[in-house]
Amino acid sequence: MSPKNSPGIVPLPVLFGVIFLILIAGIVFFKPEEKPKTVAERIGGFGELLKNILPAPSPKTEPTASPGLPSATHTPTPAPTRTPTPAPQPPPAISSNVTKKVMLLIENPVLETQEGKRLVEYENWNNPSSLAQSYISDIKSVSGGYLTYQIVQTLEKDEIPLKQDGFSYTDSAYLSCLSNHSTCHSPDAVNYNKVIADYSICEKRNNGEIDEVWIFGGPWFGYYESRLAGPGAFWYNSPSLTGTTCQKLLPIMAFNYERGVSEMIEDMGHRFESVLDYVFGGRQANKNTLWSRFALRDIDLAGEAGCGNIHFGPNSTTDYDWGNTRSVQSSCNDWSNFPNLTGAKQNMSCSEWGCDGYGFKKWWLRHLPKAGGKTSGKLNNWWKYAADYESAIKE
Repeated sequence: MSPKNSPGIVPLPVLFGVIFLILIAGIVFFKPEEKPKTVAERIGGFGELLKNILPAPSPKTEPTASPGLPSATHTPTPAPTRTPTPAPQPPPAISSNVTKKVMLLIENPVLETQEGKRLVEYENWNNPSSLAQSYISDIKSVSGGYLTYQIVQTLEKDEIPLKQDGFSYTDSAYLSCLSNHSTCHSPDAVNYNKVIADYSICEKRNNGEIDEVWIFGGPWFGYYESRLAGPGAFWYNSPSLTGTTCQKLLPIMAFNYERGVSEMIEDMGHRFESVLDYVFGGRQANKNTLWSRFALRDIDLAGEAGCGNIHFGPNSTTDYDWGNTRSVQSSCNDWSNFPNLTGAKQNMSCSEWGCDGYGFKKWWLRHLPKAGGKTSGKLNNWWKYAADYESAIKE
């Protein structure tokens, strides 16, 4: 038998192969421990390529714990979305503007003892017709165009009106009164009913020819700044006038031609105060009614001033204190938004109106509400109450 086929004898090539495998296994399994390699290190140059391609891991950031609180990772609460404060809605528009017809009565006596000059010329006082036109212009402006006055009749009379007690000045007695007030007659009150009757003023009102009468006179003629005659008349910065034949309310305005337009505007301011006191049931130093809120002064309720009244600005401390530079918190300018008041306030001093009386009075009247609609049963157009009370209360 040949050696090739003898059982139990391993061929040499096979034997050498087994020995080689054993040596390789020893090298692999009995190699000293090395630091574990990264994947990139194990796969050589390809791993280096991967390191350049893959992004480096982001380092972890630990939250800073608040003092006294356990460390923890919290999801931050998102900041709330701020809702912008809506702008105030524009006030509802008034339905229409109005024109009121005026009878102008000028009492301007001829002074025979002074070369026949009329009183206005002799004393170098203001022209009544010019005053009236300036007043009309101012009222239209401060009412935002709502109220226009139209003079439909003008009478200029050579007389000083009769007093309520029957006294009548002569020219010389009146001039003496002007130069020495201790000689002026008292009581000073004029006989309104005689004036109304002499010029058929109630008849003109009843027939719709006029809506009101304006009387120009001199100092010591005895007139109130404003007075109301007719059925249902009420306090109008003076007692109501009774005993007339007026079947409708008749506003009677009396202006002094010794003075200027500023005082005429002030007269209208007092007319407003009286009417709004009547409509809102008075005026208190609180916020209980819209009118009380409007008229608040800082001296009434510190930090809560509205627009004040015709004598007192929001920052005034005394009557006629229109030049006070003291700054106070006031909501007066917010009344331009009425009835959509926002409650906004601002620091306010006399610089708002120019620090003089004439500027303040126009500023005050300009802020009176003149919008359409009603609030709490009252018209949002307060001008209507002063211009035409009878019509206003029917709405």
